[in-house]
Amino acid sequence: MKKLHLTAAFLILAGNASPVMAYTTTPAGKITSYSIGWDNPNLSVQMNIPVSNPDNCSDASSYMMSYTSTSIQAVTSVVITAHATGSDVKLVLNGCVQNRPQIVGINVV
Repeated sequence: MKKLHLTAAFLILAGNASPVMAYTTTPAGKITSYSIGWDNPNLSVQMNIPVSNPDNCSDASSYMMSYTSTSIQAVTSVVITAHATGSDVKLVLNGCVQNRPQIVGINVV
């Protein structure tokens, strides 16, 4: 069986990112759920590993990407594909958005 390999990396800061200089990459894990919408179209992602919270955001229940990020559509596409195929991902984080660790990139591994 041919192993599916997807690779995508987007390291673009969202406009409302905290002024943190270092990016942090999560350990590899599977996306267990994701959501977009309600009051605004932010992307929320949950994984099967404990949430990494390097910037001590006040809500570490999930990861979040701001709808104002220029890469929101590309990252959302990768999240949907990785979830559907069961691929492992590593999220790239920087700062907080809506008090949650902010996604600024994703790597499918």
